[in-house]
Amino acid sequence: MWQTSPGRSQPLGATITAEGVNFSLFSQHATKVELLLFQNPNDPGPVQVVSVHRPTQFYWHVHVDGLMANTAYAYRVYGPGGDAETQRSGNRFNGNKVLIDPYGRGNVDALWDADAAKDAADNVATSMRSVVIDTNAYDWEGDKPLNIPLADTVVRTHQPLLEGADGAVGQGHDRFGPLAEFRA
Repeated sequence: MWQTSPGRSQPLGATITAEGVNFSLFSQHATKVELLLFQNPNDPGPVQVVSVHRPTQFYWHVHVDGLMANTAYAYRVYGPGGDAETQRSGNRFNGNKVLIDPYGRGNVDALWDADAAKDAADNVATSMRSVVIDTNAYDWEGDKPLNIPLADTVVRTHQPLLEGADGAVGQGHDRFGPLAEFRA
């Protein structure tokens, strides 16, 4: 199927390159990562499973040559888990579970079964999948970045105040609290 190379750690997610697609995922505690590639988003199983080798710092990355936009993909991430490990560190790795890309720009949930996602069994046939999105092909309908220099940027925030049990909001402030302004 598709040939792979190590790829780059940045940017995170699935990024289209001139030669294919670069995938990058952060996981500090993973011991193994697999990239699942689907011919069609509704296929019950992957057409190819790519083992992602040697993370850079904690970034697991691979480049898939010839892959194009609209390809469905997902991950299996392995690492410490089990009841004792979960209680000790909070890690909940389960290599039977298929995961969407936390940095993905698109997802498909046509096969999604929440109950299958909750038990310990393999859920590839009923998992959500991420989709490679070509951000350069997006129609911004004339919208353009503001390009305001950081030195001229002003950020304003209004902090809401919570009422106490007695209904009091706080002395000297209205219901919405003080206005804060930050200048770069």
